[in-house]
Amino acid sequence: MFENIFYYLSLLFKTKYKIKPPKSSEVLIYDHGAEQLNFLNFDKCSIFYNRGEELNLFILFKSIFLNGFSNITHNYRITYIKYINPKFIITYRCDNKNFYELKKFIKNTKNILIQWGKTIEGHFKYFQSLNNDYDVDEMYLQGEETAKVYSKYIKGKCFAIGSLSNNRIVFDDNNSIKKNSLVFISQHKPKRPFPEIERIIIKFLKRYCLKKNLTLSISTRVLASDKKNKKHYEAILGQSDWNYFPREDLGALGDTAHYRKVLSSEYIVSIDSTLGYEALSRKKKVVFFPLGSYSKEWCKKNYVTNLKTKTYWIPEKFGYPLNLNQEGEFWTSEHDEKKMEEKLNYLISIDENSWDKLLKDIGLEKIIKFNPYNEVLIKNLKKIGVPLKKDY
Repeated sequence: MFENIFYYLSLLFKTKYKIKPPKSSEVLIYDHGAEQLNFLNFDKCSIFYNRGEELNLFILFKSIFLNGFSNITHNYRITYIKYINPKFIITYRCDNKNFYELKKFIKNTKNILIQWGKTIEGHFKYFQSLNNDYDVDEMYLQGEETAKVYSKYIKGKCFAIGSLSNNRIVFDDNNSIKKNSLVFISQHKPKRPFPEIERIIIKFLKRYCLKKNLTLSISTRVLASDKKNKKHYEAILGQSDWNYFPREDLGALGDTAHYRKVLSSEYIVSIDSTLGYEALSRKKKVVFFPLGSYSKEWCKKNYVTNLKTKTYWIPEKFGYPLNLNQEGEFWTSEHDEKKMEEKLNYLISIDENSWDKLLKDIGLEKIIKFNPYNEVLIKNLKKIGVPLKKDY
């Protein structure tokens, strides 16, 4: 209870307040992620800030006048959207159940979901007890198996298109590959304790790369300006024999630069990151180490995300929502350095044709597709009349 009170009090100071009513728009972007939807004609778009980043006082008072103070968050949301009167509501956040309820309260709109991030089993915990009582018009999802899972809980037409941000970035990988290079995709976030799971993996990778004469790089979610978080990696790896790939920008432009750095490596190591799966969709050689994904007890000790509350993270099992084994040719969920080394040795030794066949055999496109330039999405949005930029 007190945590909720502190949360709402903090919003009072962080929120930007708007006095003028919002403009009517053909498209309402629901929640953040607008920079990833750069194919839209933003002159015809508005954004509904779902996380308290912005509060429109005109809509708030209108909502209170119409509905009183009960259920104020929900009523504010519905009043805002009705005032905008959009033809299309698009979200890039697949983990917000309120979006799937909008069609119960707002008619005559086309509601479109575009999947953000990898498919996580926990995203569906809100849906399982509600007997498929959610509804959208179209869902653009990463893979065919993900579409099956969403369809269990959410009514709507599904399209498997891969990752929006990954599809947008198209360049000739083969001409820029740095031979004998390996990059680890770190998932550590600022303001969280550095996870022991990553300490284990990168210490192992440095020893492995020195042994195999590979150049080690660390890709991070940390900005280049954040010197404090760089020290976490330096404390583990030292000052030499590795490269540091921080983010220059957290928006779409930063994505492009960062993808290029990661994809230029010959080999990639991931725990369970979206970027790891996106690289795999391009048939890059990727090893996955979702250590502890079958052991809650291991993660309690090695993947703590909040020391005060003792919150911990459990990596997603490799290939979810496919039901693959705990261990395969290029993944293992067990902290066993002998097995981890075997997976990397396999990755280095396998030829391209055999790699392509292996990915086909495990059903890669059921997990995540690669659709260059988002051709399927753009074609379908044009067909239903979503206003796009002229160059699309």
